[in-house]
Amino acid sequence: MRATLLSDAHLARSDDPAQARFVGLVDALAEGPLVLCGDVFDAWWGFTRVDPQVRAAVDALARARSRRIAVVWVRGNRDFHGGPAIEALGIDVVDEWRGQVGARRILAIHGDRCDERLRQRLLTGFLRGPVPRGLASVVGARATWAVARRLGQGSRAMAGPGDLLARQRTWADLRLGADVDVVVMGHAHAPVCERRDRGMFMNLGSFADHGTYAVIDDAGVVLRSLP
Repeated sequence: MRATLLSDAHLARSDDPAQARFVGLVDALAEGPLVLCGDVFDAWWGFTRVDPQVRAAVDALARARSRRIAVVWVRGNRDFHGGPAIEALGIDVVDEWRGQVGARRILAIHGDRCDERLRQRLLTGFLRGPVPRGLASVVGARATWAVARRLGQGSRAMAGPGDLLARQRTWADLRLGADVDVVVMGHAHAPVCERRDRGMFMNLGSFADHGTYAVIDDAGVVLRSLP
């Protein structure tokens, strides 16, 4: 068994090189699961229709499902609800993913919930609520992408990548050892794969910026990169 995990693709344009990388990676998968650890698009509030700008990525996911590859979508701070367009593909939309590959027990989240500052919790709580979802359904995907890009940059800027990673490491250390061997996150846009006292911590980095993704199989836990 092999699990492939990626995060923070932030897809929003048909000519984005990250979308071509995403399609190539998904189409090359021979087995699953494929775990998308949040922020696959620049914003996704459960749209009923797929914008043409990201149709190629959604079609690649549909092809993966037709090959019976399990796909899991972990909610991020930009994609709060799967909605009909995603759930129709048979993709599970969850707050966290727990799986086992060989002897390794894996916990994957997006990573924004490790930031427990009041401002961040209030922002996340508001964006997951009914008002933004209703507005997004009216104005459509492209308008929400522009807003979400500014909000996402502000979220990371409030702490900085180093501080976010420190918070994520602390969160992971509290969970490693009991029933988890590997904790995987995104959100910080800083690729890291390191051994901790009681297991492994990985930040997937930004697929949009670095082309990084993880492969976990019987051979080990590896962070890879596409050009």
